[in-house]
Amino acid sequence: MKSIVLFLLLSICCILIATVLGPGEINLLNLMPTLKTPGVERTILLQIRLPRVGAGFLVGAGLSLAGAVLQSLLRNPLAEGYTLGLSGGASLGICLGIILRQGFLLPVFAFSGAMVSMVIVLAISQRHHFSGATLVLLGVVLNFVFSAFVLLLLAVSRSERFYQVFFWLVGDLSSFPELSLKITGPVIVLVAIYLVTNAKVLDAMSLGEEKAASLGISLKQTRQRLITASSLLVGCSVAVCGVVGFVGLVIPHLVRILVGATHRRVIPGCFFLGGCFLVLADGLARVLISPLEIPVGVITGFFGGLFFLTLLTSQRGVRVW
Repeated sequence: MKSIVLFLLLSICCILIATVLGPGEINLLNLMPTLKTPGVERTILLQIRLPRVGAGFLVGAGLSLAGAVLQSLLRNPLAEGYTLGLSGGASLGICLGIILRQGFLLPVFAFSGAMVSMVIVLAISQRHHFSGATLVLLGVVLNFVFSAFVLLLLAVSRSERFYQVFFWLVGDLSSFPELSLKITGPVIVLVAIYLVTNAKVLDAMSLGEEKAASLGISLKQTRQRLITASSLLVGCSVAVCGVVGFVGLVIPHLVRILVGATHRRVIPGCFFLGGCFLVLADGLARVLISPLEIPVGVITGFFGGLFFLTLLTSQRGVRVW
């Protein structure tokens, strides 16, 4: 309970910091007066900054939760939405939705693409009895295949669609569709609550299928439900800001180092810390080379890659698994 309170306080601090980062005369000291006084700064806060920070927090939370579930379910420390091909499938679905001008159905396209990718990975791995490492390799290969299809669609589409799809591929929060956020935001929160209620099941599944079955857990149904929940999280996240890498890979490891491997603590920790990581990364993307903005996917890839490289080369990172 104490760790959840600390994560919650950290989240509030990160949200406040991310809200004031960017061009404009807004700082923490005059945040409340700005919200009460009509003007340009108030409009920026209410219509641009706060929705963007909220979107970033939910996307970071969703990607982090998906990574934690997939790592425990598949017992593979490299498993996450990106390395298993879910993000690639979701991005292909998004690309199809944009080209077909189905803006309202983008979350459905993203979730469908993620589910198709996950079904392909599991079907091939079960048929050929792939190991955990080979499973990740299969996911990476699928990402390349989906990327090839996306590039093909871009090559035959109109030029104005190219730039719109490009920002989905690199991960960007500067112009996310508000309708997608209104749909996917509650879904991410509901799935997070569902995962919290299944924390003990995740603990059992992370010990291996034999031990989980000995505890009376229905392996097939549980596996399907958790994989569907993970695909839903990845699809919803991609529908809001595109493909953002390393959040689902790095944050679960960091949370396990901080609070241990018990999912009763890992799931809330991933929700809050994943959200904090992405909103701060997006804030940095706004100010690093101001007035230009860097796509948030570039920031998460850089810092996430450095952190994971440090984790791999440290003895403490090895002991977590």
